[in-house]
Amino acid sequence: MPLDTLAYARTLEAAGLPRAQAEAHAQALADFVSTELVTKADLVRIEERLAQCATKADLEALRSQVGACATKTDLATLRGEMLGMRGELLSALERVYADNARLETRLTRYVLVSSTIVGLIAALGLAAKWL
Repeated sequence: MPLDTLAYARTLEAAGLPRAQAEAHAQALADFVSTELVTKADLVRIEERLAQCATKADLEALRSQVGACATKTDLATLRGEMLGMRGELLSALERVYADNARLETRLTRYVLVSSTIVGLIAALGLAAKWL
């Protein structure tokens, strides 16, 4: 509701103040009211902004969701565990490769020994025919 400065000045004049002084008071009050007092429109804008703000319930829900998430410390711990497991897997893989190499060597020896035995048996069989 805007301030009616003319009515205000007339009220002051009727109370005995000179016209110039009454008008100065009216203008000073109008300047103060227009800059310092809150209007209904101001309150409506504030209510609209408050309606968009988070409530305590919203913040609690967010807090519980964040609590369920991993922290940087959790991720660093997990990364360390994964690196440790990687090292263990590489060691196990190296042992498998070493075992495989030993088995290949043993198989090669077996094939050589088997070939030699077959060769000897064949040679003995040929020798027996010549006798």
